[in-house]
Amino acid sequence: MYKIKAKELFINTSTIIFMSVISLSLMAAPPPGGGGGGGTQEQITDLDERVSVIESQDLDNRINTAQLAAESAFVHADIVAEDVRIIAHDALAVAGDASTRITNLENQDLDNRITTAQSVADEAHLVAVDARAQVTVLGGENLPTRVSAIENLNLESRMSDLESSSQPNRVITVSANGANPADNGLALIDAVNMVASSNPAPSAAEPYLILIYPGNYDLGSSQLNLSSFVSLKGFDKSNTVIYSTGRVAIVRNSSVESLTLKSPLDSGGSAAVLVGTIARFKDVNIEGRWGISGTGTTVEVIHSTIKSHFKCFTFVAKITMDNSECEGLSFFDTHGGDIKVSNSVIGGNWVVFDGPSTNIEIRNSKVTGSITPTNVNPSPTQNITIAITNSDINTLKVGFPSLTVDLLFSRVSSLEQTDGNLFMSHSIIGSLNAPTGTGNYVNSQLGSPNITGGSITCPFSYDENYQLLSGVSC
Repeated sequence: MYKIKAKELFINTSTIIFMSVISLSLMAAPPPGGGGGGGTQEQITDLDERVSVIESQDLDNRINTAQLAAESAFVHADIVAEDVRIIAHDALAVAGDASTRITNLENQDLDNRITTAQSVADEAHLVAVDARAQVTVLGGENLPTRVSAIENLNLESRMSDLESSSQPNRVITVSANGANPADNGLALIDAVNMVASSNPAPSAAEPYLILIYPGNYDLGSSQLNLSSFVSLKGFDKSNTVIYSTGRVAIVRNSSVESLTLKSPLDSGGSAAVLVGTIARFKDVNIEGRWGISGTGTTVEVIHSTIKSHFKCFTFVAKITMDNSECEGLSFFDTHGGDIKVSNSVIGGNWVVFDGPSTNIEIRNSKVTGSITPTNVNPSPTQNITIAITNSDINTLKVGFPSLTVDLLFSRVSSLEQTDGNLFMSHSIIGSLNAPTGTGNYVNSQLGSPNITGGSITCPFSYDENYQLLSGVSC
């Protein structure tokens, strides 16, 4: 369009110039017959005036202006034409893509798929209507609240874990459906008594499991007297709580998992749990004046916490403790046996009483109190060996002849050796007092060392200022 307008402007301008020249030529020519005179002079004068008028119109500039305008129009027309070409090309591409997508959609048979989806939706609606009717029958308006509470307990996943694990042949379930915790406690006691009188009786071949649903179970002053090979299992130790004003349970040749056992922490209470022979505690909270008691028994504690007013363990012969915590005045007293503690925290003092021999192993653990082995009944046969590796100990006392301690890659805030044997390597001692005894302190930092007697050597060890101790003999 711009090119056409420019061309028309150029033609019109040229025509005006051409006609002006023709007019001038005609005016300048003599009239026919060769006559002159005044008429001719007037014509000449008139012609001069008309020439002046034409000259005053500045045709050259106007022609140049027209020429520039025409050229600009040509350029602009080219730009517009290119834009139109690009738009047309893009439109063709979009049209082609739309055509392809339409073809793809047509090939997907949407009508049939929509029909199928509608059919499925109709069936789902019928199921929902039926489910709503059942909900009304089962629990009315209160059921959604109860369902929400159950979903929050993640029972499906936890039931799956229970079913996939090794289970006893016979499972008895107890629910907290009573009007109050005391009613729930009576239901739990009834379940334990029923299992005790069952036929066949619980045995290694026919073990029983009492599965306890979340809730509070108040036993009053009673206790759960479990037969051998009868285990207790809750859903988690926070929401399944059993408590008594006396002892909570007697456990024999079985396990307790995923619940809390509570009795009073004050001095008038008793041991929360009494163990006969063997017991395993996993994911359990135990609270009581005494934690776990059982003369000559074997106890395994995993992912659990024992909180006691006095001792976490009493008279237990063999203890294995992993990823657990003891909170009490002392950890245990024992009549001899092996104690293995790993990845755990021990609060209070560590005391060892009696027994022909005791082997203690502490790995990757922290003792916030004092490890103070005590030889109550000295005899040549009573030997205590303690191996401490990669652990943090507040206080360690080595104080009688038949005690041997190995300390490796550990930290001890305060160490006192007055007797016995101590081997130390790559450890840090905050304060050392060793007036006597036998020891070999190797490659360790010994803070404020006071080594005045005995047979103790300190090869490659140094004080708190990183000064090598004088000689191998310290």
